[in-house]
Amino acid sequence: LYCIGWCYNDKSDYGKAVTYLNKAITLDGKYNAALTELGYSYYKQKNYNSALENLKKNIDLYKSELSYYYAGCCYADMGNKAEAQKMYDALKAMNSKNAETLMAKISKM
Repeated sequence: LYCIGWCYNDKSDYGKAVTYLNKAITLDGKYNAALTELGYSYYKQKNYNSALENLKKNIDLYKSELSYYYAGCCYADMGNKAEAQKMYDALKAMNSKNAETLMAKISKM
């Protein structure tokens, strides 16, 4: 189910991706990759509250680098610079390549 959801995201069909990724998470509520991918699907649909719900859960469980990045993108798009900066700081501490990409997005706010 996760792989099907990922494929739909890859084809920019985020609504269909959500359906499959939610099913994967129903089977395993701690499915790291599915939580991140679902957060990404919601982010791309500009459903930031649902995106952040899944991304924060994954951050709490796994400190997932991509979840920090996508959460930061959500916050930046929402105009919440303080929270976006927190996600940047976490990525910077991880020496993540995504830190600078997120900072570029924050700088445009």
